[in-house]
Amino acid sequence: MDTFLAAVDAIMRRDPGGRGLLSRIRRNPVAALAEELPKIRSLILLTGFPVRLPGGGMVCETDGPPGIIDLVSAFTTLDIPCLVLSDPEADAILRAGLSARGLSCGVSMLAGSDTAAGLAALLDTVKPSHVLTLERPGKAADGHFHNMRGALIDDMITDSSAFIPLAKERGIRVISVGDGGNESGMGVYRDLITESVPFGSTICADDEADIALVSGVSNWWGDGICAILSRLCGRDLLPSEDEFLDTLAAILAAGAVDGVTKEARMTVDGLPSETHLDIIRKLRELL
Repeated sequence: MDTFLAAVDAIMRRDPGGRGLLSRIRRNPVAALAEELPKIRSLILLTGFPVRLPGGGMVCETDGPPGIIDLVSAFTTLDIPCLVLSDPEADAILRAGLSARGLSCGVSMLAGSDTAAGLAALLDTVKPSHVLTLERPGKAADGHFHNMRGALIDDMITDSSAFIPLAKERGIRVISVGDGGNESGMGVYRDLITESVPFGSTICADDEADIALVSGVSNWWGDGICAILSRLCGRDLLPSEDEFLDTLAAILAAGAVDGVTKEARMTVDGLPSETHLDIIRKLRELL
């Protein structure tokens, strides 16, 4: 199993975008992840990173929803209840992606005001064993949200910064995924982000996950987790290549754009579909 986990981590550690953080992290906490996954009994998944469009509007990017949808597919196959949480701007995008995969998972939107109270009520009602954040902006030490260039994006999202602290207060385990250091949960790597990521001291998320995973593109750890789950339960839970393409096409049709190019094309973080399909192929080869 150790060899398998190391191989999964090596695939996740590709860094075509040259973000800088992966070069400083020796290894993701894959052993801890493999121990934690069998303990999951129910799950709330939070995603949605906003992109400001040239005309001034804003929309969810293509990194985030596909990874979450792949995870929902895997966990629901294992009869583990899931609830997806995001902003109103991502609602149609997430529902379109889930529909393209035939998934009936619930989707809940963050409250526009008094979000902390709404999150507390949600956690107390659903009572998940775990929460997972993937490509979700994390509030920095200065009390603001930032994109990778250090620009403020507070006006573009609903403040979900209470999610991880509230979960931890309730003994709920937290798994977080990011690729640049400004994502929720990445405060675990604060020193490395400050030292190695452009604008790192400004953008680094302040909250800390119990298990923080970094990859070249955040979506990839959605499939990395699916691969580890597959190995643990003896079933192939990875998406097919057609499912990946169908999901991406569906969220683009619903309004998502590439976070780097700001274009509605079959790309994620400026990388063509073939790059992302190769990640799925490499993971399936390991299985």
